[in-house]
Amino acid sequence: MRFRLILLLTINLLSYFSFSQEFTVSGKVIDSAESRALEGAHVFLLNPDAPENSRYDVTDRDGIFSFRNVLPRNYQLKVSYVGYTGRIRAVKVEEGSLDIGNILLKAETQSLDELKVTGQVPAATVKGDTLQFNADAYKTNPDASAEDLVKKLPGVIVEDGKVEAQGEEVKKVLVDGREFFGNDPSTALKTLPAEVVEKIEIFDKLSDQAEFTGFDDGNSVKTMNIIMRPEKRNGTFGRFFGGYGTDDRYTAGGNLNFFKDTRRISILGLSNNINEQNFAQEDLLGVMSSGSRSRGMPGSGGGGPMPGGGTRDFMVGPQNGNTVTHSAGINYSDQWGEKIEVTASYFFNKTHNTTKEYLSREYINTGDSNQFYDEISSSTTDNFNHRFNVRFKYEIDSFNSIIITPRLSLQANDYNSDVAGDNYIHPGEIMSNTLNTYDDESSGFNFSNDLLYRHAFRKKGRTVSLNIGTDIGKTSSTTFLKAENNYFGESSGRSDTIDQKGSYDSQSETWSASLMYTEPIKEKSQVYVNLRSSYTINNSDKNTGDKDALTGEYNILDTLLSGKFDNEYFKNSLGAGYRYNNEKMFLTVGISVQRSDLTSKTIFPVESEIEQPFTNILPNAVLNYKFSRISNLRVHYRTSTREPSVTQLQAVIDNSNPLSLSTGNPDLKQEYTNTLMGRYSLTRIMRSKFFFVMLFVRNTVNYIGSSTYTAERDIMISDGVILYRGSQLTRPVNLDGYWNGRTFITYGLPVSKIKTNINLNTGISYTRTPGIINGEKNFSDTWGLNQGIVLASNISEKIDFTVSYNATYNIVENTIQEQLDNNYFYHN
Repeated sequence: MRFRLILLLTINLLSYFSFSQEFTVSGKVIDSAESRALEGAHVFLLNPDAPENSRYDVTDRDGIFSFRNVLPRNYQLKVSYVGYTGRIRAVKVEEGSLDIGNILLKAETQSLDELKVTGQVPAATVKGDTLQFNADAYKTNPDASAEDLVKKLPGVIVEDGKVEAQGEEVKKVLVDGREFFGNDPSTALKTLPAEVVEKIEIFDKLSDQAEFTGFDDGNSVKTMNIIMRPEKRNGTFGRFFGGYGTDDRYTAGGNLNFFKDTRRISILGLSNNINEQNFAQEDLLGVMSSGSRSRGMPGSGGGGPMPGGGTRDFMVGPQNGNTVTHSAGINYSDQWGEKIEVTASYFFNKTHNTTKEYLSREYINTGDSNQFYDEISSSTTDNFNHRFNVRFKYEIDSFNSIIITPRLSLQANDYNSDVAGDNYIHPGEIMSNTLNTYDDESSGFNFSNDLLYRHAFRKKGRTVSLNIGTDIGKTSSTTFLKAENNYFGESSGRSDTIDQKGSYDSQSETWSASLMYTEPIKEKSQVYVNLRSSYTINNSDKNTGDKDALTGEYNILDTLLSGKFDNEYFKNSLGAGYRYNNEKMFLTVGISVQRSDLTSKTIFPVESEIEQPFTNILPNAVLNYKFSRISNLRVHYRTSTREPSVTQLQAVIDNSNPLSLSTGNPDLKQEYTNTLMGRYSLTRIMRSKFFFVMLFVRNTVNYIGSSTYTAERDIMISDGVILYRGSQLTRPVNLDGYWNGRTFITYGLPVSKIKTNINLNTGISYTRTPGIINGEKNFSDTWGLNQGIVLASNISEKIDFTVSYNATYNIVENTIQEQLDNNYFYHN
């Protein structure tokens, strides 16, 4: 009896496992006439009993599709491809995995007995970490640009010259996998017409070294790859426009493209005086020294960098006021033979900007009375920029390759401003006022180059790569400051006049090298060892001369406003990591030990030297998990350090507005940052619905913030420098407690009855910024709510429109944490 019971249970268990077994269904889609694989064919594995559980795949470069974890039952296999007659066939999964073999598709112009498959084009597909949109699912007008097309995509926002996808700024646009106009997404999207676009891919592009080794080095950028229609890859096409309106407002521009086989040449131009600004990050030398200058705004964080400061940290957006723009560019891409691939671009930009502003502020003090500040200002800025980018890839053989990417920018900027400002307790009690004129003429260049050598051994997964980088920049500026300042109260009746000429020269050089070795340890596992080293030297020389009343020359050196400074930053790191990869999960974990030495040397007016060594542990991890073909989770954690800039270290007073002085701090330490990002995406291909969630959190230790002191009475802050009542002094300091977080959620769905795609976007942002005001450490908490909706409708072949609405709500709160010694904001 017991034996029969055990036997019965065993039979039932075997039966259960046999019926619950999951198999694989695969096959290959090919062109019946040319016997070539069809990449990008849409394959549906339909479950008639439960349509919501149907599966979807897209064929790869070899035309292969594969459905994993398929339960035994009857299915329908549906195959479609643009320009071909689709097929439907019955599929029965019984005792094991099923290889259907070749599925032949014929061009629609041929007569077939097969069933022709018609229907709505799937809006998007998911291929690993890449979200791929089909352009045919988003109709546009015949004269639309690629920018008009991407505005319709869910999770994509185009605003103020920036392109954001899935909550992150798009830094690079590719065309068929090749760079297009360097790192200028706005120019690239405006150049191509929408009608040539077949598909649009959005993904995180790794660095060339990381792509080769398979290990994410943290240098990935959000990238958009435009796949052109095959029939449009040869020919000449373009777009031209122009308009004229009241008050002599005008706009004109266009582009012309010459595409033949692998050679692609694009030429574009733009001229207008209606504030259409077509800039990349390197286009505006002098903006940091002009547009972000405090210009007498007490409490603004102090003055910005010295005249002619670098623009790398400036995130370009629309400038205030009105801008006249003239720009032109050319992009070249070609395949030279079978081994050499070349991409190059040149871009010229000339702008003239005028602004007029009125500022009124109230400052809540700890005393009995508050302080007010009013300012009227006007400014003009003329900017010239030349930018060159080249990418040269040489495939020496199947095991060796070299990639060279030189970049050069030449810039010139002329900035002029007039400022009238008043400090007062109430309208009847003025503390101080100023009337000043400031001129800044700057010029500079930046050259950088990366040389990457990659070698793959015969053993799969064993590689070695070496990257050598160079970055050289130089900026020179000449400034003129004329100011009339009046002080009241304790300094009643005191006034002074400033007539100064300043010169500023800055030069920076960075040399870096990175060596990485990878070794496979199992079929799905790999380890790496990485050695990195970099050396940076910055030199700055600022001289300020007062005007000699007798000679009229600016030959009276003001040592308090002059200085010569050298900064050296030497960094070495040794790291190791592990990678595991299977069909569902990709995991990379790594850690490195970094030793940094920061040496700050003051050469003039007083010689001094400060050496600061830092040792840091820098962990990193990347997890990518595929729940299914339609849902994906990616989590990225990394740590990094950032050294202070030469302008932040240089203890020289900037008096471009005498009511708001600023200076550097040679005691600054490097920042240490932790960054965590998570992304979840769900794409229901059959219903063309999209859901995406992004979470970003960042914390910085030794954050370089600002300490601002507003004088309640006249005080001596240094020999010969008096901070008068109501005036301010600001300097950078290291502070803990900086947090930044944001979320981005998007949901896209079609409404077929009205031929409209609806994209809903929302997100919450939070930033906690530490600072010091009058010796009190405080936090500025900023909460933001972003909401947006995009309606992309195609009523008919002749009527197409897109309506978008975006709103941002911000709440700012300030809290005092503790009282500090006033010496914290300044010391002799």
